Amino acid sequence: MAFFPWHMKVHSKEEKELRRAILDFYGILNVFTTLVIIPTVVCWFGHVYRYNLVVIKQQGNEGGGGYQRKTIYSRFARFVYLSHWYLGRPLFGARWLGSRKSWLLGFLWIGFMGFMSISDTGDDYFHLTKRLGHIATSLLPAQYLLSSRFILQQTSILSYQTHETLNKAHRWLGRTIYTLLTFHGILYANYFVTTDRIYRFLNWDVIFGLLGLIIMNTMFIASLPKYRRVAYKTFFSVHQLLSVLVLPVAWVHVYDTGRYVLLVGVVYIIDRVGRYFLTRELKVKVTAVSSTALDLRGTAGWMVTDTTTTTTTTGMGSKAKKVAPGSHFYISVPSMVQSRGNPFTLSSVDEESGEAKFLVRVRDGFTRELKESALDASLNMMIEGPYGIAKVFPGFGWFDSFLFITGGIGITMTLSVLRELVVEIEESERVEEKVGVRFVWAVGGTDDAAWPLSELLRAGPTRCRPEVDIYISDSKGEGDWESGNDEGEDEGEEEDKDDGGRPSMELDELVGEDSQSLLPTTEPTHRHRQSVTNNDNGNLHNNNNSASTNRRRVMKEEEKKKMEKEIESLRYRYARTQITPRIQTGRPNLTRITEEFCRDHARGTKQKQKRIGVFVCGPEGMGVDVRRALERYYTESVIWVWDERFGP
Repeated sequence: MAFFPWHMKVHSKEEKELRRAILDFYGILNVFTTLVIIPTVVCWFGHVYRYNLVVIKQQGNEGGGGYQRKTIYSRFARFVYLSHWYLGRPLFGARWLGSRKSWLLGFLWIGFMGFMSISDTGDDYFHLTKRLGHIATSLLPAQYLLSSRFILQQTSILSYQTHETLNKAHRWLGRTIYTLLTFHGILYANYFVTTDRIYRFLNWDVIFGLLGLIIMNTMFIASLPKYRRVAYKTFFSVHQLLSVLVLPVAWVHVYDTGRYVLLVGVVYIIDRVGRYFLTRELKVKVTAVSSTALDLRGTAGWMVTDTTTTTTTTGMGSKAKKVAPGSHFYISVPSMVQSRGNPFTLSSVDEESGEAKFLVRVRDGFTRELKESALDASLNMMIEGPYGIAKVFPGFGWFDSFLFITGGIGITMTLSVLRELVVEIEESERVEEKVGVRFVWAVGGTDDAAWPLSELLRAGPTRCRPEVDIYISDSKGEGDWESGNDEGEDEGEEEDKDDGGRPSMELDELVGEDSQSLLPTTEPTHRHRQSVTNNDNGNLHNNNNSASTNRRRVMKEEEKKKMEKEIESLRYRYARTQITPRIQTGRPNLTRITEEFCRDHARGTKQKQKRIGVFVCGPEGMGVDVRRALERYYTESVIWVWDERFGP
């Protein structure tokens, strides 16, 4: 039976053995490609990309002659850098289409998967069907590796990637596996139906195959953005449970896939054991910084580098390396039901006392329970980490200027990096170089704007003073009032139009009774009376609208005055710090801020280009806006972007 261009035909025992050997070959080749070749290429390109910083530093050390002595490798590094920025732009300038890099890598991956799925299948329908399932199963080790926190964090020193930065690859690979297995199931179902082998659906191998498809469909539907963002914890729990259940199902369905399932098991065990050793108990005290933020503090001596050779700084075990600024930990409190390992950025660590501080924004779930049940109390919590790309940050000495842009609770990451930068500049000779440092923070209200006050008080630089701008856009203030005014005016105009066309019955009768005692009851008088009724009715509604508008204006002015007083109070409190910020209202124009900074610091000379470090922590749109503004200057200098994003 034909299924263009493949045919269903009976094979001899020798042909089946040859087919099995080919299936195993392509399965092992796929594992080798995804676990060895592709990671090696990623590590190499990461090294090449960073080599641009080395080249510019060498140019600065050697003077003008360094520009003429570029090597082939340095030229290739420059090509990789320029290609990275060019391919990062949206396709056809449309953000919703994704980046050029996504499309290029997508087509390359589809071509590779097409080759692995079809090559050497000939016209054999069964070979194609089995190949799809075999290739999908051989992708499982790479898929589970991309979800491994511990392994990816430990190898980040080579790949410059962590499980957060590789999350998109994890999703893309998951969709690939789902697609291949779906076609695998469809082709087998087509074979059973067209050859009158419906009874095969009752065989155990097929039953487990169908069960595997049900699990994969459930995982796929639960991972859709629409459901993942609404109920992320539910998605995460379901995803973890089903990702474990699918492994024995795959093994029982086809025993030849056992080698891949065992490899997945090895990856899973290594990750779990590593995470166990990264998990420590920390006793913290919970206090309220504001109505929307909590301060968690506890002594963690293992976060501080031991400078002695005979003793350690902690009684919790052997000495550990200092935690890089901007790192985050997964926090869980065993006594709280809604605590399931939530990620929080380490705000600061006191190097003398070893006191660790976490700044937590109060929302729903775990943070709400933390505020309601543990405020002003001490509790034991488990922290797993450190994690994050901070571990592989090139170092402040590789850059000439720094731009920090953050939103809301993202201040915990960027402020810790800023404090470390200020200390390093202060302790080095670079303070005389006038290193450009600008820090921009967009926050929702004046209450939240006091979060970093204590950290800035502790910074205490005397010579290095970065520019700090705080933009306050009160979500309960002007923004909503303006929106409310527009809606109110629209509603008022709508009511005025309706009432002017058809006055209310009560008002019409009242005016009619008054008119009868004053005017003759003739037809012209009736028309005049109707006109008077409409005019009076319109005047009444105009007066009501005017009064409503005045009330809103008064309320708006009161809110404005209240905010001005709160801002003045903030300015007074920040005046005690060595880094005094400029506090403004409204949302920051990120494009203008980024372009101004680049105009002042990006343009170097022909002999030596400038190096700019950009730190962004906030919603996805914030990073996109900053990158779009940087696209005009990436050819004039080397720009390195550290982009941390919110949301599931």
